[in-house]
Amino acid sequence: MSSKKKKTRRLNYKRLFLLIILLGFVVAAGIGAGFVVGVIRNMPDWQPDKIEADLTTFFYDRDGQQIATRYMENRIPVKFEEIPDTVKEAFLAIEDHQFYNHHGINFYRLAGALWANIRHGWGSQGGSTITIQLANNAFIEHRQKKLERKIQEAILAIQLERTYSKDDIFEMYLNQIYFGNGAWGIQAAAKTYFGKDVGELDLAESAFLAGVVQRPAAYDPYKYPERALARRATVLDRMARYGYISEEEAAKAKKEQLNLNNEPLQQKQKYPYFIDYVIDEAEDLLASQGIDPIQLYKGGLHVYTTMDTRIQNKIEEVFSNPENFPKTNTEQPLQCAMVVIDPHTGDILGLMGGREHVTQRGLNRATQMKRSPGSAIKPVSVYAPALEKGFSPATVIDDVPVTYPSPQKPYQPRNYDGRYRGLITMREAIKHSVNIPAVKMLDTIGVSTGFEFAKSLGLPLVESDKNLSLALGGLTYGVSPLELVSAYGAFANGGIWGEPRA
Repeated sequence: MSSKKKKTRRLNYKRLFLLIILLGFVVAAGIGAGFVVGVIRNMPDWQPDKIEADLTTFFYDRDGQQIATRYMENRIPVKFEEIPDTVKEAFLAIEDHQFYNHHGINFYRLAGALWANIRHGWGSQGGSTITIQLANNAFIEHRQKKLERKIQEAILAIQLERTYSKDDIFEMYLNQIYFGNGAWGIQAAAKTYFGKDVGELDLAESAFLAGVVQRPAAYDPYKYPERALARRATVLDRMARYGYISEEEAAKAKKEQLNLNNEPLQQKQKYPYFIDYVIDEAEDLLASQGIDPIQLYKGGLHVYTTMDTRIQNKIEEVFSNPENFPKTNTEQPLQCAMVVIDPHTGDILGLMGGREHVTQRGLNRATQMKRSPGSAIKPVSVYAPALEKGFSPATVIDDVPVTYPSPQKPYQPRNYDGRYRGLITMREAIKHSVNIPAVKMLDTIGVSTGFEFAKSLGLPLVESDKNLSLALGGLTYGVSPLELVSAYGAFANGGIWGEPRA
């Protein structure tokens, strides 16, 4: 029996090569699928039907006129119908001219951007749509890696398109985006750059705002006006290319000056001391209602104050004139504070906490600085309670030296001028601010009587103030100008004290 030789099969390199490629595709697909699954699992916690943004809070005077704003992000929302067509068309032309034709992702633009990035380097052209930009601004935290973020943006954009109409998405986008110089949203941008409402913007202004959002710092018109004008021209050219405006309209708008509002360069807020105190009050009010006080800076609240701007403006005018204050021997200016209230309601009509305002929520001398009231406390802690006890302005007091025993050392009050007037009426004693009669009258009515009366008028006295030096303003911690003014307000209101409010 003859033996047959076993045939040796040759290695098919072509099949091996195809197998390796196939295996590579399978591995790559697995890795890609795993990556996408990981991206989806790490999607931000979001509710597409509840897109929220920080809003600007407005403050108004007693007549309902706006006097100040406070914010974390300066944003004033507007309705879609309030935004002119020129503004919408400018954004469509430069950001996403096929916005109304895609479902959140523009695959043609994405392919074009990919090809441009391959040819000219990554980042040379973007493929984001308006919907993707909204998703990015509203939900995405920029700590993620770029590829992961891009995938999440695309997924969120599709969800947004399924939840909202195109006009709703466009409105949210225009209210969300950052325009530079602290302006968030189209209305705040119109106010910041041009000092007008969005509905008053012309073609050139609309084109500028549409262009600045790409790189707000690079196109800042206050720092780089040439760049800003060049970017505006690009937007106008795009508007003409897509038929939103004619070539003639574009050429005419290019010739217009920027006509910027200069106020953004003046970061100083009006009435800072008054508004600081209003915020203090508002925070306490919100907290008492279980509302986070941070809403004052992000909740878009409307806060109505008691300010009389005529009084406040006059106070500010007086304080701004250095001729109204004596000079000092140091570099530090003499400081002071002022408060004006309506004694019948307790409304604070005007308030100034110092000659210069250094920082928001800083030291407010009108409300926070505690000092001895000195003789100003005599009507509050001595003579008013004496009248209630039955004494009269004609009551006679002997102004002569007196000594009161004390565990530490005897208390011997003195008059400021070193004189002693003998028998004088209570009226004369308060007229000339004589010390000894005040101390004697407090001793007569009882220290506790004067102490409790002063507390009933809002003075923040403590137990250690319950002694005869109370008659002369010898307090442990002192009082603020607002507290003292408020106490005096009771005298002009038939003896009824009203808690001050702003």
